[in-house]
Amino acid sequence: MRGPNPARDGGHDTSGTDRVTRLEAGPAVVEVDAHDGARLTSLRLDGQELLVTGQGGGFGYGCFVMAPWAGRLRNGRATALGRSVEVPVEADDGHGLHGLVHSCPWDRTGPASWEVTVPERPGWFAPVRLRQDLRLEPDRLELTLTATVDAPTPLTVGWHPWFRRHLDDHEVALEVPAAWIHPRDEAGIPTTARAPVPPLPWDDTFGGLTAPVVLTWGRVRRVTIETDAPVVVVFTGRSYGICVEPQSGPPNEANHPDARIVTPDADLVLRSTWRWGLL
Repeated sequence: MRGPNPARDGGHDTSGTDRVTRLEAGPAVVEVDAHDGARLTSLRLDGQELLVTGQGGGFGYGCFVMAPWAGRLRNGRATALGRSVEVPVEADDGHGLHGLVHSCPWDRTGPASWEVTVPERPGWFAPVRLRQDLRLEPDRLELTLTATVDAPTPLTVGWHPWFRRHLDDHEVALEVPAAWIHPRDEAGIPTTARAPVPPLPWDDTFGGLTAPVVLTWGRVRRVTIETDAPVVVVFTGRSYGICVEPQSGPPNEANHPDARIVTPDADLVLRSTWRWGLL
């Protein structure tokens, strides 16, 4: 696959098995489970866990990759390029949710690199090959997601991290410096309209960010999320965790008239950097 591979430039120690990779740099430790969607299952700073932990696949823990769509896909159907594709839907709301690679096995291809091809069944408009690269430093984690296609296809990718709502009894505070959101319709799908940022709680797609998103747990910990993503979905609807999801496009993008079409001559690359420190 083409594109940058920052993980192979060094900058961290690695250990573990073919399934679980452990990255270490100063006070930071990251664990990645190749068999669970190359999911970040743990991020510890000075021994303190920042992610909601779990196992067994699904949507409620760690940090997983979303592709070939991100968030909800209306009624599990995408229509683009004169074709329609149907994907599995979730029983709770009847929409496709978070793509096809979040819980399947990936191949570890480098010290901190993993690759997968979107399954042929139920399939997508064209084969999509994904590579996730991580680079861990004492003060940050750099994530890069690269998607390569064999033919033109609508494509949206992203990360879905679950951060703990509480650290040492301090509840997280969020700063989301966005200019607007895409308001949701009656089915819970973001529209293409723009509206002012509402008060909490959020399950919203934010755009026009002017600075990184900031998570602060009292005077215990501060994490900033930088990204080149055009939108970030923020979800605060659980008592145990919150989500800050950089995405290359909004949920249901494949059904938009101006959906991003990725072609074989130009990979889709998404980047995010998480920086941290004590307060």
